[in-house]
Amino acid sequence: MNRRNFLFNFFLWIFSFIFGYKIGNLNSIGNNEVKDDEGESVTDKLEAIHDRLNETTDDLEQRGVNVKKFGAKGDGKTDDTGAIQKALIAGAGRTVIFPKGRFIISKTLIIPSGTYISGENTYDTWDGENIGTSIITSGTGNPQRWTDIDGNDKKISPALVLGGNEIKIENLTVECNSYRWDVAIFVPSVKRTFFYNVDTVGPWKVAGIYLDATWSDRNKTLTSLHPNISPSTGMNEFHAESCFFRGLWGVVVQGTTRNPERYETNQWIWGWGGTSDLSFVNCRMGSNSPSSERRNDGGCFKHDAAMKNAAKAGQGHNFINCTFRTGSKYMIYLDRSNRDTFVNCYGETISNWEHGNAVFAVTSHTGEIARLNDKVMAPVTLNGEPFWPSSWRTPYHPDVQMVTQRTRGELYTPNFSGFGESSGEATEIISYFSSETNAGRMHFKHGDSIFADIDKGRLNLRDIPLLRFNNDFSFDKGTSRKITITDTANISYQEFRPNTDGTLNLGSSNSRWNTIYTANGMISTSDERMKQQISSIPDKWLDAWSEVNFCRFKFTNEVQKNGTKASWHVGVIAQQIVEAFHRHGLDAIEIGIVCYDEWEENVTETLTQDADGNTKKEQKIKKAGSIWSVRFDECQFLEMALNRRENEKLRLEIDKFKSI
Repeated sequence: MNRRNFLFNFFLWIFSFIFGYKIGNLNSIGNNEVKDDEGESVTDKLEAIHDRLNETTDDLEQRGVNVKKFGAKGDGKTDDTGAIQKALIAGAGRTVIFPKGRFIISKTLIIPSGTYISGENTYDTWDGENIGTSIITSGTGNPQRWTDIDGNDKKISPALVLGGNEIKIENLTVECNSYRWDVAIFVPSVKRTFFYNVDTVGPWKVAGIYLDATWSDRNKTLTSLHPNISPSTGMNEFHAESCFFRGLWGVVVQGTTRNPERYETNQWIWGWGGTSDLSFVNCRMGSNSPSSERRNDGGCFKHDAAMKNAAKAGQGHNFINCTFRTGSKYMIYLDRSNRDTFVNCYGETISNWEHGNAVFAVTSHTGEIARLNDKVMAPVTLNGEPFWPSSWRTPYHPDVQMVTQRTRGELYTPNFSGFGESSGEATEIISYFSSETNAGRMHFKHGDSIFADIDKGRLNLRDIPLLRFNNDFSFDKGTSRKITITDTANISYQEFRPNTDGTLNLGSSNSRWNTIYTANGMISTSDERMKQQISSIPDKWLDAWSEVNFCRFKFTNEVQKNGTKASWHVGVIAQQIVEAFHRHGLDAIEIGIVCYDEWEENVTETLTQDADGNTKKEQKIKKAGSIWSVRFDECQFLEMALNRRENEKLRLEIDKFKSI
């Protein structure tokens, strides 16, 4: 009301100025009517303007709260955390509007109950032409404990946290740009949440979206840590439509791993309402993380939630017309999960990705699975063993005797036909201990035939000797030795190649070759039949590349080894490329010219012998770390394309000058 009175008086002053009156004169006129040059009442005009102003103000308030009205810039540079959180608090239970822009945040944002988050569109990360609405993380966030899986939970940094029930998010991208944030959107057991056209982009270290089933209104451990969160009974009634979730895992549904048998029903505080009515319609899920992490973890969808119910698991999850694409270890991983339904879904592990053998993995805790008219192209495993599931129920294998000893001292394995497909005939491993002539020999039998044996440190295949272990490691064909690996790792034969085309790497980000010597250059595939989405390089990419500086440098490890004699090198710096492209609203990693990898600490043990023949263990520790790298050939093509473009501009200018 104060604002409206101010505006009314302001317009009154303007009109008094236009018509030659002062405010005091207008007040002194009293009941005498003031008219303009056309004879119309000035008072009536002011009242009409006042009414229209009230209507406009009411309309704006009904539309919602715009984050820019609270100081958010959305310019991709300013930290908008405080301004956005103020807007969310002011707009609690209403619509909070995010106009087109790139909003930087450095801390977790809490979305109040009943709030509708409305953006303009998702951000096109492929070519950056459509900016849309993005919330982008910066820095390391503010890690806190947000889960209660086993009581030893790590602190994580989520970008957005849903603070209560009935929250709706539409037309928004949440982007990880600092490689230190864990989760894009964290849902702590709140109900009736709806996502439409929401993307999570970047290498989120845990998941794009994390549906937590360790929270509940009973779990005082978590509610005391975060009193501004209002959880429900469990992680229920979540609906996502036309969304694209990416991270180490696209989507994670995680509950406690505690044993339900050890608790009374009224003692079960971890998502006690279950994980039912989770629906994904027309969604895409995939993995986006450093390759070193994807080797052992990650995928499209993961569920693991113990519950105090008959199934001892979370249950009731539906996937309709969804797509699963991954280059990680798993495509889908179900543990402590029941009644999972996949209708008309499609899955894919691109064969030329580094990890192209993702599996649809389930454990013995998994209950009913419905797969109707789906094309999830991934081998299915139960506790790591392949099997072929029925339409509705995953089969469980009965106990199988693995090893039997015969009276004459032989050990053999019974039939393995209970595991996956089999010829039905027993495969046996027989080891002789008592025979004087066969001491130390192990046979591999199939039926009555011995097809392989190990004798005196040598492995032979009976029909075609293939592998021999002596002082050297050799691959033989018949009596001809084809490949030999000695203590100096020499490999001989016509060529050294993988069995499957385009699937294996030479080295990795933390196990690099030092120098490669060749008599010829490398040959890379450039067959049009094996490419798609072929188009010219966008000018925006070239503009960003033009800001990348060439430099000279020395490698740190070479300086440590050779001091001032270390060689100079010339090239580019990966981080500078990322910064240059980011200034233009582009992701250099998404484009593919820059790579970033992290790895965990790795400890390996080896057995060695000293000069006296005594065996001892040695540990090799590879410390955790990370590394940036670039694809130099693609950088060179960008430089050549930039030069071609600039030369063409120069040629046109010269032609123009000549024509004068």
